[in-house]
Amino acid sequence: RAGLAIEAAKQAGAPVLAPESLAQAESAYLDAQALLARRKNKDADRSAMRSIRYAELSASQARYVTLKEAVEEKTAHNARLRRELLLGENGDKP
Repeated sequence: RAGLAIEAAKQAGAPVLAPESLAQAESAYLDAQALLARRKNKDADRSAMRSIRYAELSASQARYVTLKEAVEEKTAHNARLRRELLLGENGDKP
């Protein structure tokens, strides 16, 4: 399940938009795999859960940045339209 959460974070753009939390998720996932290999199941479960939480965090951070950029773009576009309506396309009053 941790691997799926990491993959979902990557699909959400985390490698570019939230690399730190994605790296923590991947590190915890590797720790979980190593602990499983040593049959430390309880510790492996904790690392896997930590990996999932970091992956969910990185996906959320990536979605936040994406949405924030979209809002900023729409705000700028609306401001341009407002200026055009008030001043005309060439900056002259209509």
